[in-house]
Amino acid sequence: VTGYLQVDGVGVQDNEVTLADWDFVAAFFGLEVAPGTDSERADITEDGQVNIQDLSLVGSNFRRGGPVPVYKPIADGKPRVRWAQAGPVTVGEIALHRLMAEQLVGLRGYELELVYDPAQWRPVDGDVVLAPGLLTTERREDNRLRIAATLIGHADDLQMHTTGPLLEWRLEARRDGAQAPAIRT
Repeated sequence: VTGYLQVDGVGVQDNEVTLADWDFVAAFFGLEVAPGTDSERADITEDGQVNIQDLSLVGSNFRRGGPVPVYKPIADGKPRVRWAQAGPVTVGEIALHRLMAEQLVGLRGYELELVYDPAQWRPVDGDVVLAPGLLTTERREDNRLRIAATLIGHADDLQMHTTGPLLEWRLEARRDGAQAPAIRT
């Protein structure tokens, strides 16, 4: 995707999938493609947006020469995800929210959107902890956090790789009994 610049400023494709490619695509994660901009190169699947499909292609082909498309949706069922949150909270309490998942066989990457009410919750700095060994990126907005993660290479799937929660997220309650954040997949 990125390649390198020669001394004269001319861009040359390097036909290798490296961390520079991941960083480039991740920089546009969650954005719609604008014609005539670098976002067009980040939209590998050419579907008009930079999302987990594009990131999965980079992650799956990481450290390989030339991309070989390997993205495909899961065919056998849908992963089950659920929030785990300790009971009612009080103002000022830091609540740990865990995203647990089952049926991850064949799943190599995911994209999630965590939505919360800013009147009820405040994200804590350094608040998101993701399963180790994944290439990840996130985009924060006023009341939501979009996260994408993908495994590197072709060896495993998330079922074999993930032994604990997919992610942990810490939020500070701004009112007693704050309503739990929602997750969109």
